[in-house]
Amino acid sequence: MGANISLNGVHLGTANDPFLRFVFPVTTAHLLAANGGAHELTVAFDTSIDCGGRWMACTGGWDWAPYSYTKQGGANTFTKGIWKSVYMTTVGSAAITHVVPHVFYNGTYPTEPLTDSTHAGFTVSVTVHLWAPAPIGFGVVGIAGEWGTTVNKHVTLAAGDNKVTVEIEASKVKLWWPNGMGKQNLYNITAQWLDSASGVSASRRIGFRFVALVTGNDTDPSYVAASKGAQGTDHLGMLFRVNGAAIFARGANMIPVSTQQLLPLRPLSEF
Repeated sequence: MGANISLNGVHLGTANDPFLRFVFPVTTAHLLAANGGAHELTVAFDTSIDCGGRWMACTGGWDWAPYSYTKQGGANTFTKGIWKSVYMTTVGSAAITHVVPHVFYNGTYPTEPLTDSTHAGFTVSVTVHLWAPAPIGFGVVGIAGEWGTTVNKHVTLAAGDNKVTVEIEASKVKLWWPNGMGKQNLYNITAQWLDSASGVSASRRIGFRFVALVTGNDTDPSYVAASKGAQGTDHLGMLFRVNGAAIFARGANMIPVSTQQLLPLRPLSEF
C-alpha cells in the first residue's frame, strides 16, 4: 500500500495512504536527470512503509473479498493498485488543490415537505485549499454560484499549503430531491484565485437539500433541540427526512455463501 515516488531516478516523496492524493514539487534537479529528454516516473511499492493500517476495506478477506498473498503490517492487504491519474502541471503564483463546499439550510427544522418557493434559503461554506511556491502578500479568493451570487475575499498566502473559507448565500434555488420524489437540480459553484500575476479556477456541482436521520419524535421542537449532537435511537424506529419529507430507506444485501458458512441440514423431526 505504500510506495516511494521518484522522477528520473531522483526521489520525490513517499505515498503512505491509499485514500489521499499526494502532490510532490518537481525541481530543476528532477528534470535535468532525464535520460535523452524522456522523463520516467517510478512508483515503487514497499511493504516496509508504515501506512498506519490505512488499507482498502476488503483487505484481509473481509466479507466478500479474497485473501491475497501480499502482507503489510501483519494483514493480508488487497489493492487495485494505482487507480487515479498521474500528471504534472505548472503552478503560477498559486494553485487550487481542493474545493470543498458544505451546504447548510437557513430555516427551522422542517417536518413537512419544502418547496422551491417556500424554503428559507441556504448558506454554502466553501473551503478552498491552495498551494503557493512562495509567500503572497495580496490576492483574492472569489466564489461564484451559478444561481447569480458572487463573494470575494482578500487574503494573504504563506508558502506551501493554505486554507481559505468563504460563505455564500443561495436563496432563489431549486431543491434537490431523491430519485422518484422530484428533480435532482444541481448548480455549479466556482472558486477562483486572482492576483496581479495569474488567475486559476475550479468548479464543483452541488445540490440544495436538507437531510436528517430521524430516530424519535421530531415533530416536537424540544426533542429536536435536545437531539443536536446526540447519537442513538428512541422508540419510533428510523427514517430519513429529505427537505422535510419522510423517506423510508429500502434495500437488501447478500454476502456470497461459502462452504465454511453453511450449517449442516437437520431433519424437520428435530425441530
